[in-house]
Amino acid sequence: MACHRAAQIFTPEQLPARYQAMRTSLLRDSMNPDIRPQLAERCNSLATQLRQALHGKACAVEPAPSSTAH
Repeated sequence: MACHRAAQIFTPEQLPARYQAMRTSLLRDSMNPDIRPQLAERCNSLATQLRQALHGKACAVEPAPSSTAH
């Protein structure tokens, strides 16, 4: 999600729903023996599209929450 935030493809509010939809779609398609062989290429294509959308920007990593417990 950090890469999608950096690429600004979707608004931060849209990301969780987009990722859930993508996960649901991939899981459904992984159960279909006719589609399953195409999933590797689909994932590679999506990764290529994301790299292109980043235009060389790094994926910002969100800092870990600071712990207040001692």
